[in-house]
Amino acid sequence: MIEVKKVSKIFTHAQKEIYALNDVSFQLSSGDSLAICGGSGAGKSTLLNLIGGLDQPSSGQVIINGKDTGAFKEKEEAQFRNENLGFVFQFHHLLQDFSIEENIMMPLLIKGTSKKQAKESAQTILNQVSLEKMYDRFPRELSGGEQQRAAIARAIVHKPKLLLADEPTGNLDDENAHHVFELLCELNHDLRATLIMVTHSQTYAKKLNHIIELNAGVVANYH
Repeated sequence: MIEVKKVSKIFTHAQKEIYALNDVSFQLSSGDSLAICGGSGAGKSTLLNLIGGLDQPSSGQVIINGKDTGAFKEKEEAQFRNENLGFVFQFHHLLQDFSIEENIMMPLLIKGTSKKQAKESAQTILNQVSLEKMYDRFPRELSGGEQQRAAIARAIVHKPKLLLADEPTGNLDDENAHHVFELLCELNHDLRATLIMVTHSQTYAKKLNHIIELNAGVVANYH
């Protein structure tokens, strides 16, 4: 269960308060899916970052599985993210000096998983995203769509309860964008991982269980 309770994010510029988000509230059940939509500057990525604990709200609460993420100490927060959350961004952020398999192993190694077990898990996930033949290649040797699939594999290798995706299809052509979106939906269904995705695509948004539309940091519509 995810609860966002009256969350606001305020920035100060030239001694003026600017609301990036203002009193945003909603809740999702485990295994649910949500599209966050809105124009440029509406607060979409800000909201996703607050849910993922990459930033803290100025007021309000983000509660994930009964835990108020704002109450964590720094180490607790990092551990919670590593164990429960998976992130997929518009830019894949793969480590260029490591193979695709090594990139996917990284979250598990950070978590303290043995190298043997991390390697086995990475190979399983590579099969799931149809990259099993490219395990030893480096990111620069893959196409844009393949790199994004590798990034998704890295995000789910530790079987997160919550998968956060920020415009994951934004830099892809239509065919690859479709494949990546369908993969995210399959993972949402198969892993029962709650999926929250920022997207400009109404086509993709309508395929998820819920849509929240932001306008200047305020919820304009939620259904």
